[in-house]
Amino acid sequence: MKMHKRLASVAIALAVLVIALGAYTRLTDAGLACPDWPGCYGSLAIPRAEHAELAAQRYPASPLVPHKARSEMVHRYCAGVLGGVIVLLSGLGWRTGGRLRHLSLILLVLVAGQAALGMWTVTLALHPLVVTTHLLGGFAILTLLWLYRAELAGFPSPPPVHQGVSWLGSMACGVLLLQIALGGWTSANYAAMACVEFPLCQGNWQAELNWAQAFHLPLGHASYEFYQSD
Repeated sequence: MKMHKRLASVAIALAVLVIALGAYTRLTDAGLACPDWPGCYGSLAIPRAEHAELAAQRYPASPLVPHKARSEMVHRYCAGVLGGVIVLLSGLGWRTGGRLRHLSLILLVLVAGQAALGMWTVTLALHPLVVTTHLLGGFAILTLLWLYRAELAGFPSPPPVHQGVSWLGSMACGVLLLQIALGGWTSANYAAMACVEFPLCQGNWQAELNWAQAFHLPLGHASYEFYQSD
C-alpha cells in the first residue's frame, strides 16, 4: 500500500510537470517544432543542430529549430512517462477495487484521449479547439489523480456544510474551470496581446467586445500557428 501511495504521488507530480512543460512549449512557440508525431523529424531522439540537413530533406517546409524541438520532445517524453505510470496505477487500482477501480477506468480513457489530442495538435497544426481541449484534459487527469491519492489515504468524508457554502464552493470551482478554459482559448488564438491595457481594452470596456467573434471556430487553414481571426 505504501508503494501504491508513493506511485500516486509521483503521478501527481508528473501531471503538474507535464502541464507546466506544455505551457512552456506553447509560450515559446514550439508546438510545431516537431512536424510529426510521436517522433521528431522521423526519430524518437531529440534532434540536434547537425541533423538540420537531414530534417530539411524529410520536411522541407518545416526547418529544424533545435531548442524548440528539444522543448517539444522533453514534453512528450514526460507525458509518455506519466501515461505509463497511470497505466500501472490503473492496474493496481483495478485489483484494489471499489472507487479506485472506477477512477482507474476514467484515467485510462483520459490518457488515451490525451494521446490522441497530442497527435492532433500536430497533425491539425495547433487548431485552437484541439489545443484548448488538450489543456483541459491535462487538468482533468491531475484532478482525478488527486482524488485517487485521497482515496488511497482514506480521507474521511467532509462534515455537512450549509447549503449556501456548498453552492459557493461549486460556483468557485466552475469559475476556476471557466478561467482556465478561457485562458487556454485566448492563448491558442494568439489573442493575449489584443488588449494591451488592464482592466480596460483600448481605453474602454466594450468597443472591441464581440462575443460571436471571440468564440469563432476557424476552419480550413493549413496551420494555426500565429493565426489570428480578423
